[in-house]
Amino acid sequence: MNKTSLDRRRDIDGLRALAVLLVALYHARLHDIRGGFIGVDVFFVISGYLIIPMIVSAQAAERFGYFGFMLRRLRRLVPAMIPPLIFALAIAVLILGDERLVETLKNFLGAALFVSNQVFLVQSGYFQTAADERLLLHTWSLGVEFQFYAIVPFLLALCRGRRLSATIVLAISSILSFVLSQYFVVTDREAAFYLMAPRFWEFAAGGLAALWIPPLSSKALISILLRGGGLSLIVWCALTYKSDMMFPGIGALLPVVGSMLVLAAPSSQRDPLLKILTSRIANWIGLRSYSIYLWHWPLIVGATIYFDRSNEAVLLTMVALSFVAAAFSYRWVERPTQERPFWRAAAPMLAVSALLPVVGILSLVSFGEQASRLRENLPFAEMRSMYNAITTEKAAYFKTVYDSDDSQARGYQCSQDPLQKENPQAAARLAVKCIVDAPFSAPVLVIGDSHGRDVFQALRVAFPDIPFILYHQSNCAPAHYAPTSDSDCFSPMDAVLAAARDKGVSAVVLASSWPGRGQSHLDETAATLKRLGFPVAVIGATPVSKVDMPRLLSKGQEQREENGALYIRYKSANSRSDPGAKESWLQAWASGNGWTFVPKLRSFCDTDWCHIADRDEKLHLLFWDEQHLTIRGISHLAKYFSSEPSLTTFLKAARAGGHENGAAS
Repeated sequence: MNKTSLDRRRDIDGLRALAVLLVALYHARLHDIRGGFIGVDVFFVISGYLIIPMIVSAQAAERFGYFGFMLRRLRRLVPAMIPPLIFALAIAVLILGDERLVETLKNFLGAALFVSNQVFLVQSGYFQTAADERLLLHTWSLGVEFQFYAIVPFLLALCRGRRLSATIVLAISSILSFVLSQYFVVTDREAAFYLMAPRFWEFAAGGLAALWIPPLSSKALISILLRGGGLSLIVWCALTYKSDMMFPGIGALLPVVGSMLVLAAPSSQRDPLLKILTSRIANWIGLRSYSIYLWHWPLIVGATIYFDRSNEAVLLTMVALSFVAAAFSYRWVERPTQERPFWRAAAPMLAVSALLPVVGILSLVSFGEQASRLRENLPFAEMRSMYNAITTEKAAYFKTVYDSDDSQARGYQCSQDPLQKENPQAAARLAVKCIVDAPFSAPVLVIGDSHGRDVFQALRVAFPDIPFILYHQSNCAPAHYAPTSDSDCFSPMDAVLAAARDKGVSAVVLASSWPGRGQSHLDETAATLKRLGFPVAVIGATPVSKVDMPRLLSKGQEQREENGALYIRYKSANSRSDPGAKESWLQAWASGNGWTFVPKLRSFCDTDWCHIADRDEKLHLLFWDEQHLTIRGISHLAKYFSSEPSLTTFLKAARAGGHENGAAS
C-alpha cells in the first residue's frame, strides 16, 4: 500500500479547492461552468481515497473500531453543518409560506439525520418545488457520503485488512454499483443522482487508486503528465458537460478518472501544476471547502427567492459571501471541534450531533396555526402571504384538475407520464387503451403537456357540449422526440394517432408550452396528422416567467390595476421566453399545413402588460407559478375561447364532420 500516512496532503486540499469552486460557480449560473456539478464527484473520489486505505490499514492492525470511526466522521461533518443549516432555517421562517416552510423543516431533519438524499428523491417530480429554491438541496451529497462511511467498514470487515481481498470486494462492488448507476440513469435519473448505491463506485475508485497505484518516479515529466491529464479531464468536463446529460453512470467516468490521476500523481518540485495545487490560496480554499460548500447554497437560494431575477452578479456576490462565512465557521467551529481534546470524547460529540435532529423534530411537531400566527409579526409578511396564496391556488388546481378522483372535474385524461421513462412501449399501449375506452362519440383529442392540460380544462368549460380527451405528457411538445438525453416524448405518436382515428376522434387540438421555434419532429407529427385526415387546431403560447408570477406582485414590480384586474409588465411576465415569437412561427406552421391557428397570448397580454390576477375584496390569482393557470385562470381562458371565432368555427365544423362520419359508418 503506497499511502502509509494519512498526514494532510496539500495537493489534495488544492483539489478540494478546485472541486468546491466548480460547484459554487455552477450554482451561481456562471455559463462557462455549466458542468461544474462534477465537483461533487471529485469530492466523492477524494473521500474514498482517504477513508478506504485508512480502514484497511486499521483492520490489518486489528485496531479498527466502528464506533470510534463513526464518531470521527460525526466530528468532521456535524459541527460545521450547524451554522449554515440554522441560517437556512431562519431564511425559511422569514420568507417562505407555511407549506414551503414545512417542506424545509422536513429537509432540515433529513439533513440532520444524513438521509436528505432519500428525502429529496421522494420529493422529486415535475410540479415539485424548483431545485434552485430548495434551501437545503445541497445536503443530498452529505447523505450519500455519510451512508458510504456507515456501510464501507462492514464491507471491508470481510477482508480483515488484506489488501488483495479488499481490492476484490471493492472491484466487484464497484462493477455492480456502476451497472446500477447506468441502469438508473436510463430508467430513473433521480434515483441515479440521489442514492448512495449508484454512487458507491466513485468512492471505491478513489480507494482502489490509494490501495494499488504504486509509488511513481518523482520526475517532473511523469508528475506533469498525470496531474495535468487529470486536471484537464476535470476542467474539460466542467466546461462541456450539461445538466440534462445522462449522469452519473458513464458520464461520471471522466471526472472520476481525472480525480484518480491527480491523486496518484507523484510529487515533483518542478511540476508547476503541483505548485498551483499546493499554493497558499488553493490551500486556504481547500481547508475551508467543506464550510464553503455548506454556506454557498443557502446564500444563493436566499438571493434567488428574495430577488425577482437573481443575475450572475448577485449570485457571485453570494459565493463571495460564502467564503467570508466559511472563514468564520472554520475558525470558530471546525478547527476547535477537530483539534481540542474535549471534542474527542463521545458524550459532547453525540450531544452536538443530536442537536440538529432535535431542532428539526421539535420544529415539525410544534408547527401549526399558533406558529403561523407568531410569524405574522416578522418582517417580509407580504412575501409569506403571497407564498400562502400560491399554495392555496396550487392545492385547488391539483384537487380539481390534476390528481382528482372526481372524473367530472378532472375530465378524461390519458397520460404517458406514469410509464414513459421505464417502458415507452407500455406507456403507448396504456395511452391507446385509454383513448379507445373513452365513453364518447366523435370526441376532440387535445395533445400536449401541462399547458395542454390547462387548455383542455378551458375547452371543457368553454364548450361543455363537446367531449374532449386529453393525450398528455409533461414537458413535451406534441410530437415524438427526445428533448434530453434521458427522456422520450409521446412514444410512439403514430400508433396513438392511428388508434384515435379508429376511435372516431373528430378533430385534434395541439397545445403546449412550445419550443422557441419550429422543429423537425413537429413536422413529422404534422405529416402523420394530415395522412390520417384529422382537422387540426394549433393553440398559441402562454406567458412564462423566470419566477412565480404572483411573487412579482409582492416584489414591487411595476404594475397597474384596471377594473379589478392586476397587470404586470410584459417583459416581467415573459422573462423566460418570448411567446410572441412562438406564436409567429406557430401561425406560419399552422397556415402552411392548412390548419386553424388560435392565438392564446392575447387572452392575457397586450404589447405592454399581462393580466395575472384579479382583485375585489380579496386577491384572485390567474397563475399559481411561473406558467400554470389557477382554476380562475382556466375560467378566464375559457371565456376567451368561447368567444374566439376561429376556434368556435373549427370545433363546430369538426363536430359536424365527426357526426356525419359516425352516421355513415
